[in-house]
Amino acid sequence: MDAWQALIAFSIGIGLAAACGFRIFLPPLILSLAARFEWVELGSDMLWLGDA
Repeated sequence: MDAWQALIAFSIGIGLAAACGFRIFLPPLILSLAARFEWVELGSDMLWLGDA
């Protein structure tokens, strides 16, 4: 993924978060980051949160 695509994806994510409320957006984001940095181990049904 190049920088332009990453910027667009980030902008869309922030726009959707603002539209639906940050209380719904932030917990999955934090859990996803924790899974990527291997701070938490996800169950088999939640592995999609840590995927690229």
